[in-house]
Amino acid sequence: MSVASADVRLADTVPSAGAGNLAASWVSHALIAVGAFGLYWLSAVILQGRDATLVFGNDAHLYAMLVDGTPVDRVTRFHPLTTALTVVWMKLLWPLTMWLTPQVLYKALFAAVGAAGVWAATAAFAAIGPRRQALLWGTIYAVSLGVWYFSSVEESKIVTATLIAFYIAAYLRLRTAWSTRGAVALTGLLLLGCLNEIVAAFLVAIPAVDALVQHGWDIRTHVRRNWWIACHALAAPAAFLFLELIVNGWLVPAGEEAEGASHLSMLL
Repeated sequence: MSVASADVRLADTVPSAGAGNLAASWVSHALIAVGAFGLYWLSAVILQGRDATLVFGNDAHLYAMLVDGTPVDRVTRFHPLTTALTVVWMKLLWPLTMWLTPQVLYKALFAAVGAAGVWAATAAFAAIGPRRQALLWGTIYAVSLGVWYFSSVEESKIVTATLIAFYIAAYLRLRTAWSTRGAVALTGLLLLGCLNEIVAAFLVAIPAVDALVQHGWDIRTHVRRNWWIACHALAAPAAFLFLELIVNGWLVPAGEEAEGASHLSMLL
């Protein structure tokens, strides 16, 4: 047996350093997310104990009414995904109320959602720069005031922020290795984002502007290479129609005030 063939056999049996580094990076990302979850959950309990949940004038008092699994009309009308997450979460974890209060378990949902967003944001940073720096930027994202605070209160905003983080991470991966499956997954994230907060429709600007930067204004190039963006963007009007025709007025009674009657009414 030649030395070269022996080296090939040895390489086949020993994991590459790159694979080991990649695994270590994902473990580090997971540890940051777990640490963020603990920080957010503890902060939620402290805020509640100090009666400071509403210090920034958010709508947590409306979401707090979901703790027993009863939907709130206004929350469900504008943020049905948050309502669905809450109902499912509380039903799954209700046996734990033997040891923890329903309020504490409920707050854990938003801490977990925020921590998932930290994981996604760190993955996005890793896709565009050195992985060691990604850990730093992920940590900075985790302790930034908006993410930290809204992961510690009952609000739909952290659900939206987390979906945006996943969208950006998914697009960065799709950008370097395009696939139909990846495009479908990205469209699914856009649809979920719009179902939680319709302004998530503006996320379409990310692939659209990126396509313009890469290929300019050549119409033929865009039709040939970026047709999927037009199909992708249809998720936003589909979500809007679902919210206006199915959720509002059918699943949820129409609101009496113009601002809270529907998305279109609020816009006008």
